[in-house]
Amino acid sequence: MSVPSDLYDSTWLSSAGTDINNYLYMAQDDSQPIFHGIQEEIARLNDFCLLCIDGTSKQLAELQRKVKQYRDGEERAVDPEFDDLSNEVAWALEEFDIPRWQETERFLVRAMCLILLSAFTEKSLKSLASYLAPAEAPCFKRKAGKTETGALVRYLQETCALNFEEPEPSQAIREKCRRLRNDFAHGRWDVLSASIADESLSTAFGAVTELFYAIDEASAIRG
Repeated sequence: MSVPSDLYDSTWLSSAGTDINNYLYMAQDDSQPIFHGIQEEIARLNDFCLLCIDGTSKQLAELQRKVKQYRDGEERAVDPEFDDLSNEVAWALEEFDIPRWQETERFLVRAMCLILLSAFTEKSLKSLASYLAPAEAPCFKRKAGKTETGALVRYLQETCALNFEEPEPSQAIREKCRRLRNDFAHGRWDVLSASIADESLSTAFGAVTELFYAIDEASAIRG
């Protein structure tokens, strides 16, 4: 797949790749099937994001190819009434279609992938909290004024008795994604666009992976 370098670094791969431990979670605790479920789901999400980016990239490349063909005379846009409109069509592609797809690639696809990653993380933490909590423990309930994912992490630490610290990259990306989800939902897209302009999706996936590795290890030690 072809991927834009500003979205992914060189280690961003499909889940069929041979070296994905650096940013895609791989279950370590064989005794807990829930971790294998998380491994499969993050791989599917990764591949979906790659597919979206690759499709957008290919659409841009095709539009740019058409512009070149029209400009070089390799292809013509002929109208029965106005004759050859190749230059006009090339101009319209350059001024409208290509910038629109570039903005989709730069902002919308990136935002969508980060929002999906945030939702996946929250969903997975809820599943872990339910699965790992002692039978007598109260069910997870977020307190007013607390973020959902932060409260879930503390629930796993305190109620589920898992001895782990949330990695700093995970804290940073979940807070960024929390603001992103709020800005996206409330239409503050100008603010959102600026805040994620340089966000690497592979780095974001890697940060989430660090969190699940920490929980996985703590679960194995707890037994």
